[in-house]
Amino acid sequence: MGAKSFRNSAPLEHVLKQMGIPLERQNYIKLGNSLFESLGKEILAHAWIHQIHQLTDGHKLFIIDGLRYPEEAELYRTKSNFVLVAVRSDDETRYDRSKHASDSHKEADSDYAEFLRTSSDSDQEKYIDQLMQQADFSIDNNGSLQDLQQSVERMVANILRD
Repeated sequence: MGAKSFRNSAPLEHVLKQMGIPLERQNYIKLGNSLFESLGKEILAHAWIHQIHQLTDGHKLFIIDGLRYPEEAELYRTKSNFVLVAVRSDDETRYDRSKHASDSHKEADSDYAEFLRTSSDSDQEKYIDQLMQQADFSIDNNGSLQDLQQSVERMVANILRD
């Protein structure tokens, strides 16, 4: 596809590493909350838009992973050709995958009940349903990686066709 991707958690991870703070989900949430409260909920969107404008490597498709606030989507929607995609999976699937992901340190000490509690208590999680409802496309991610890749390819083909 030739897409360039950005993870909203990457800048938070960088700061946590630089400060020697454990890369645990709760620390990502605390740092994110501080950042969003003091600089605005759309601060990462501003940073990614700026970075995208600086790119000269020919990418035309950009993926921003981890939107959490309506303010982010609103800012991205002011840019041409923005498409909001909801990638859905059930809580148990998300938890199982997080335990085995390359950044699984976020969930390493968390059991399923703690994972659910952290998700429901976090300010960063409370708008996800609203964002999912506003999505231009929705992809089910409860299947295999191959299923997800096929769904993404079909969606991108639809977007580029329009």
